[in-house]
Amino acid sequence: MNNISDKDIIFDFECEQPLAFSYFGWEFNDSHAFYNYLVGYKAAADATYEAFIKADLSGDNEVTDTICYPLLFLYRHIIELVLKYSYIELKPKRTAEEIKTFLKNGHNIEKLWENARPDFERLSCRLGIDVDTSAIGHYIIELSKSDRNSMSYRYPIEKKEQKRFHNKGKYLDVRRLKERMDVFYNYMSEKIYELSKHLEDDIYDAEFDIQFCSILNGSKVKVRNAVEKIRKNIEDNQKKHNEKHWLTLSDIDNTHTERNNIHIWISTFSEQEKSIILLLFYTGQQIPGNRLALDTNERHKDVIKLLWGNSSDIFGLNSPKSHEKDEAFEAHIAYGGKNSLECIKRTLDNLGIDV
Repeated sequence: MNNISDKDIIFDFECEQPLAFSYFGWEFNDSHAFYNYLVGYKAAADATYEAFIKADLSGDNEVTDTICYPLLFLYRHIIELVLKYSYIELKPKRTAEEIKTFLKNGHNIEKLWENARPDFERLSCRLGIDVDTSAIGHYIIELSKSDRNSMSYRYPIEKKEQKRFHNKGKYLDVRRLKERMDVFYNYMSEKIYELSKHLEDDIYDAEFDIQFCSILNGSKVKVRNAVEKIRKNIEDNQKKHNEKHWLTLSDIDNTHTERNNIHIWISTFSEQEKSIILLLFYTGQQIPGNRLALDTNERHKDVIKLLWGNSSDIFGLNSPKSHEKDEAFEAHIAYGGKNSLECIKRTLDNLGIDV
């Protein structure tokens, strides 16, 4: 169907069951929106490169000698999106005014990098992650030289003076370009992901830190008691696993007695001691998903931030007795296993506290 008319529907957003569709526009106004654009443009660059390879293999010079324009524009735009994404992703609590000022740099990727670079340097030092900012800067400068204002691969002439952007024939190694851009994209994606898992901007409550460490110091015996109970559970479970065991009536009686003993054991812990131990456990679960500071003092603060975030009406330092707390303590501590032990030890180790 080659004809067009003034009745044609071009953007159909009302089709109930389209055969091929793209669902977009749902993102919040944050780094994730930039990330989705970034992924989309990278996919477009990959598809454009495949079109180049296909044309090259078939000897279609009309395509191979012109497709460089959209391909180079796509790569440059990807770099721009990477920098804008990183600026918001690496410091989520930036003010709207900070972001607005940053975005005024427009398409100037050198200025965008000048603003984004301090975050890479600061966080790589804080978290102990190696980031080659010189190499990143090299790629950005080279792309900027080729297309300073994001125009020379979109149009043949400059807007104001109408001068040609490219007035001399030259050969471009498209395969090398693709290889280097893929490496750069993957490197930036990896480093942004690693650096974004930080707690730098989370709330650190010094008063909570003092209170928690004071209570923990006074509860070391009970924390040790809980750790030993979990260790015993692990040993007992290992023995049961290694032995051929048939359930008998005496086993049922033993289980009933064991549960009574467990409830008696739990009753020896104060509500504050239960809260402390549960906070150690829940925070230990979270630590692997976050990058803690390399510096010992800052690392301690990062763990306190997580502990403070986990503190609630149910598991807070001054929380009263509750069914939820007793249920959690029974499940994760009284009957706790290897995971519980690792989580508690992980929190204590990162706090630099030995019980």
